[in-house]
Parts: sequence; C-alpha cells; structure tokens
Amino acid sequence: AVIDVAGLKYSDQTAIAATQANDIKKDGLMSIATPRGGTYQVILSDGSKVWLNAASSIQFPASFAGQEQRRITLVGEAYFEIAKHTSQKFVVYTRNQEVAVLGTHFNINSYLDEGNEKTTLLEGSVRVSSVRADVKDVRLVPGQQATVSAASKIDIDEVDVNEVVAWKEGKFVFVEENVPSIMNKIARWYDVEIAYEGDVRRKALAGSVSRFKNVSEVLEMLSATNAVQFRIEGRKVIVMPFKDK
Repeated sequence: AVIDVAGLKYSDQTAIAATQANDIKKDGLMSIATPRGGTYQVILSDGSKVWLNAASSIQFPASFAGQEQRRITLVGEAYFEIAKHTSQKFVVYTRNQEVAVLGTHFNINSYLDEGNEKTTLLEGSVRVSSVRADVKDVRLVPGQQATVSAASKIDIDEVDVNEVVAWKEGKFVFVEENVPSIMNKIARWYDVEIAYEGDVRRKALAGSVSRFKNVSEVLEMLSATNAVQFRIEGRKVIVMPFKDK
C-alpha cells in the first residue's frame, strides 16, 4: 500500500509519526488506526482512497494481487473512493455487515459505541449484506443510506449525503440529531469524557460548526439551541437540560 503519511493529523493539524499510524503484520496485513482527534488518508495498492475519521481503524493486505476480492475490515468510520476493477470486487467487512462494490464512493459508520451501522452511497452502486443469512441483501443508489441494526435488520432511507460526509470536510453538521450521537462525535474528536445529568438523551439538536474550533466553541453553539447546556470539569463534559438564568 502507498500511505500518505502527511495526511495523518491530530485535530490541531499537527502531524502524527508513521510509526504511530500503521503496523505491518507477519501475515502481510496492514493495520492503520487513528487516535481520538486524528484523521487519516491512505491510498491502497489498487489506487483506492480511504479517509479514516477519528478513533477508527482498517486492516487490509499490502497488495491485492492474486486475491479473489479486495477485502478490508473497518471499525469506526471511513469514506471510500474505490478504483474500478471489474474482475475483483472490493468488500468492506464490519461487525454486522459487509459492503461489496466494484468502483464507487461511499461512507461507512461502524463505531462500536453506536447501536447501528450506516452505509451511505454518494456515487455508483453497493450491495449491503447482513451477517445474518436470513436477512435479504439490499442494493443502494446514490443518496440512500442503509442502516444495519444490532439485530442485523437492514433499513433504507434517503439522506443528505453532504451532512453524512461533513466530517471529511472538517465540519460538524447536525440535523435533528439525538444528543448521545452528537456527544459521541465530540468525545472522539476532542478526546473528552461525556457524562449526563438529567433527562437530555432523547433531545434532538441541529447546527453546523468547524471541527477545528475548540470544544468550548462547539458546546456554545449547541447551547444556543436552548435545549441543553454544559459544564466542563477538566477533560469531562457534563450535559444537562437547559435552564434559563
């Protein structure tokens, strides 16, 4: 694989050394992981490009030559631009699904602390399969998102793809998103601990802000919704119901 070491950065845009980013195993597989607050771009041996979001990892062979399929394993979130090879499909394996393509652009969110896994198609076509043999495969068209539940059920929705891949462009974009999902993203990016006081988990918030703002500015934007407020104690962020002063 050709790895763009310069593409690996912490949230403050400082570079991460290559030795922190990848590990070549004895079986020829490469494992690449981003820390909290880091993003990474890697170019695979077939020319496919992968952008890793914070606290994510992929495992893949150093070369796809001689293999029946181009296979990688993902934990976390990644955006893919897959080089077309008609004789060798590209397959991404996660905890509850596999996504098979020949050449396309798509995003997969498969963080272990999220209840569902989501595959969003921007260009081309993909087939999403559950790990359960009794669940029927689905094919997506651009603009669709497949959600695979913990029970491996698959649902399809029309979504705003720009919102889904906003992280790749350095933005947080929330559109009526529930508070735990938002706070998970903040925790992974700013490497903070999240705690809750009061009943806020079912609230939904909306807003947009650069991921390169400091965490207090992001929390200030969310507080402006008058739905929640925050208290910061060291590296812990406490989420509370909004109260008028």
